[in-house]
Amino acid sequence: MLLTIFSGDPPSMAGEDGAGAPAAEDEPSPAPFVERVRRHGRRRFIWSMDQTGRFLSISAPLGEVVGPENASLAGMTWDEALARLVIDPEGRLAECFAARSTWSDETVLWRVADTSYVVPVDLGGMPVFGRGHEFEGFRGFGLCRADEIQPAPDSPALRIAPAAVVETVEVLPEETTISPAADVDAGAGELEAADLAFGPLHAQVGAQLGGARSVPLRPVTSETASRWAAAGRAETSVPSVEPKPFLSVAERGALHEIARALGARLHPDQDEPPPGSRASAEIVPLSPGRPREPDAFRILERLPVGVLVLRGDTALFANRTLLDLLDYGELGEIKGVSRIFTGRLDARQGAMTLLGKTGRQIPVDVRLSSLEWTDGPVSLLVVRALPKAGGEGEFARSLELEVARRDARIREYRAMFDIAGLAVVMIDPVGRIISANGPAERLFGYSENEVAGEGFTTLIAVDSHRAAIGLVDDAREAQEAPEVELFGRARSGSPIPLLARAGRVESENGVVTALMLRDVSGFRRTEAELTSARRSAEEAASRQAEFLARVSHEIRTPLNAIIGFAELMLEERFGPIGNERYKHYLRDIHDSGGHVVSLVNDLLDLAKVTAGRSELVFTSLDVNEIVGQSVSIMQPAATRERILMRTSFASGLPRLVADERSIRQVVLNLVSNAVRFTAAGGQVIVSTSLTDRGELVLRIRDTGVGMTPEEIQDAMEPFRQVSVVRRDDGTGLGLPLSKALVEANRGVFSLSSRRGEGTLVEVSFPAARVLAED
Repeated sequence: MLLTIFSGDPPSMAGEDGAGAPAAEDEPSPAPFVERVRRHGRRRFIWSMDQTGRFLSISAPLGEVVGPENASLAGMTWDEALARLVIDPEGRLAECFAARSTWSDETVLWRVADTSYVVPVDLGGMPVFGRGHEFEGFRGFGLCRADEIQPAPDSPALRIAPAAVVETVEVLPEETTISPAADVDAGAGELEAADLAFGPLHAQVGAQLGGARSVPLRPVTSETASRWAAAGRAETSVPSVEPKPFLSVAERGALHEIARALGARLHPDQDEPPPGSRASAEIVPLSPGRPREPDAFRILERLPVGVLVLRGDTALFANRTLLDLLDYGELGEIKGVSRIFTGRLDARQGAMTLLGKTGRQIPVDVRLSSLEWTDGPVSLLVVRALPKAGGEGEFARSLELEVARRDARIREYRAMFDIAGLAVVMIDPVGRIISANGPAERLFGYSENEVAGEGFTTLIAVDSHRAAIGLVDDAREAQEAPEVELFGRARSGSPIPLLARAGRVESENGVVTALMLRDVSGFRRTEAELTSARRSAEEAASRQAEFLARVSHEIRTPLNAIIGFAELMLEERFGPIGNERYKHYLRDIHDSGGHVVSLVNDLLDLAKVTAGRSELVFTSLDVNEIVGQSVSIMQPAATRERILMRTSFASGLPRLVADERSIRQVVLNLVSNAVRFTAAGGQVIVSTSLTDRGELVLRIRDTGVGMTPEEIQDAMEPFRQVSVVRRDDGTGLGLPLSKALVEANRGVFSLSSRRGEGTLVEVSFPAARVLAED
């Protein structure tokens, strides 16, 4: 095995005649890890710091670019980060932290793990203060410009002057030992500097080629060079019958790393030194490499399950297990992923059938998830072939049925969530979104692939971040987390009022958090409309009450004068009235005036109660006593109409907390209506009782004309009378006013009637309004 090391200008390739021609110089391509970093593009991340100046957290996108170990700042101060991980060329951030000021677009250089490269990072931040204006730390964001990766300013490779040396050495077998050359000490400084420059490369190459060991090198003599030249000419003239060795992706990458590292030391402006001035080679032990890392693609190729990475209808990767299952030789033969599926690919579907290259149907169990690929989110399918029922017997059939039942149950549950309109977002332990169901996608306007891997606060308005984070933290600690009102943030930026609840969920990936969100914007609109309607109704009722108060005052003043003068004339205080008919007219005037005053008073009371401005004085009342007095007042009218009045009062009835004037008015109105609507020979029964639930009930039953349901509805409207009443001297305010007064006293008014059978009115007061017996 030969290892050739060039220093300085590349040597000319001499022909047999000794004439040399300069080799063509190509632009060296960047290292593979540089390309990998550049493919990340520009990544945003967030960070936080406590009041002592130590970092609390930093989000994952930065670690994906510079390496997790170089993004692990938890517990570090800014000075410690500068000493190990960050270069601040301007040195202004330390002043910002010390002054507790807000800043943005301050650029620092972040070191990339295991390399001598850095990535520009734009940082912005602001101080955070608590309710008492106490300082709580910093919060901020960053923009990692991975596409602008560059060598670090303090990289050893930028400080080492290349030596014009070409060293040709032969790597000897391990059992061969040769003494070191005499000039080892002379070249030790340069080799040590080269080790510093290509230390990361040594580590990567060592990891790819195997464990670390010292390889002795020896100078190449003229005899050895002639032997190699003859062997080279023989190889070019005689075709080899042995097949070319197959190199894996990792082995090809290792060889490219060696060539690129060696080419980095070539200097195009330096002349080739004469052959006599070439420094002698020396025995150099290679620096030990890191332990061999696993080849991810080899592992995926040998997995016993099929793996397919796709974006849209394009397959980006498929392992050998899946290609063999579908009878394909290579990935390029799959012309459209939709051709291998017999039905619609659904994230909620497990057991399904795939189509092979020849059209063969293959029963499989499919699991679909999302992940980040080199240039954006993709879908990952894990495919497991199901055993055929005929070949595996009853056990295989039962297993297939069980899988189908399980998948059907999962689809059923997800459909229930979708029908209910409940948005569910699954969050991993570090706060990143794992998945989002259909209602969540429709609610926020993002697809699941667009938000997978992002922080869940992406879907929450800035003002609600603190409430949402507290809710998720409580759920992770298995605490009882009630529903929290917060605002979400749609794709358009508009806020969405939400009711949020969170809980712990055991999954195949460990314990995750389920954030359940319910859109309440419709409820908020309805609530606002109801509030506006209630306010308008209250204002209208208030205006109505004020109008009636003014009108009643203007009406009652002349009516009182009319009634007073009529009373004086009826008493004949200033002399006799010549004609008896005049006295009859005066009595009619007096009665009509009293009726108008009563009507105005009832109307005013109804307006006040409806507007909620009635002046009620709640005291302890004896209901039996008030009802008995009201019945006594109406007894002469009932006797005159030949109607039988009956009473049934419960003994030991508890006292009621209510307004005495309004309760007395209610009883008089109801008993008066019962007498007015009952024909001669009928009955009016008034009773009181106490129910098993502690409610006090007043009942007035009559055997009058009764009413139909339509007539009951008319009777409960102000100023409307039922057309079948026996008398037309009512005002139409008795029942509406009685109902309003009962409800003002926290009671319940109910009326039931049937045409030709009479009417029953029940007034009940809840147990909370009834005093306990002594």
